[in-house]
Amino acid sequence: MRHFDEYYMGGHRATVLVGDPPRTAAGKSARSGKHKTSAQDIELARQTKLCSHYCRNQACPEGEENCDYIHDKDIYAAQMSDPASGLQRHRAPRAHCWAYIQGSCPRRGTCRYYHPQKRELYCKYTPCANWRECTLRDCTFRHPAVVDQGVPSPVTTAKRVSIDAGVKQDTLLNLAQAHALALEAYEDTFIRLTAPSPPKSAPATQTHYSRWGSISHAAVGNDFEAMESIQATPHHGRTRRASAAVPPVPRNQQRYTVEVKGKADSSMNWRDSRRSSVY
Repeated sequence: MRHFDEYYMGGHRATVLVGDPPRTAAGKSARSGKHKTSAQDIELARQTKLCSHYCRNQACPEGEENCDYIHDKDIYAAQMSDPASGLQRHRAPRAHCWAYIQGSCPRRGTCRYYHPQKRELYCKYTPCANWRECTLRDCTFRHPAVVDQGVPSPVTTAKRVSIDAGVKQDTLLNLAQAHALALEAYEDTFIRLTAPSPPKSAPATQTHYSRWGSISHAAVGNDFEAMESIQATPHHGRTRRASAAVPPVPRNQQRYTVEVKGKADSSMNWRDSRRSSVY
């Protein structure tokens, strides 16, 4: 496939083919960097010679519309009658010279491409030499479809409008808002190891009666949330379940020992002169 490059030679613009070194204004050869193939170059380089299947009267596997080569009966008949094309002898089509169809070929008799006798048949298969600045509506040469990148397409515009509308309706969040919401959702998935909430009802006073006297203490209500919560204990860094019925005794609370005299009931299984610790 040939690429469409441009260079100035003697003040005139012509095309350069693949494998041919570009020339400067003085006519000297100069090597350049690797050519970058664009979509417009590929479109311009299509259909540079007759299809081999078409010349052999065979069905083209690509189809006439999708084939990258020429399917033209007039060009086929012209090349069959021209010995210079080599089609009648070798049955192998040759690519035509763009510069020759455009006006003049700088290589003249040394050009390796085909110079047809009927140039007008090849105009629609030859790119315009000035296609980037050509403004002729009736130009007979090929022009690629140029897409203006500065003007957005209707589909892109409609998509952008929908995105802007979504931002106004708070359907889309920026990065900071999304990060904050993610952290909040992450924290809510774990149990927070904080102090349990106070009981819903005020603690009542419970009195225990016995034959030796009465001991009063504050009874803590059975709070389900407090019983199910997990609290850390200073012992070896382990965890334990908090009991709402029997609250833990502070270490700094004063303790004293009393002596119980007399006999206790058999149901209590206490003995005489037994010492018990009371907090």
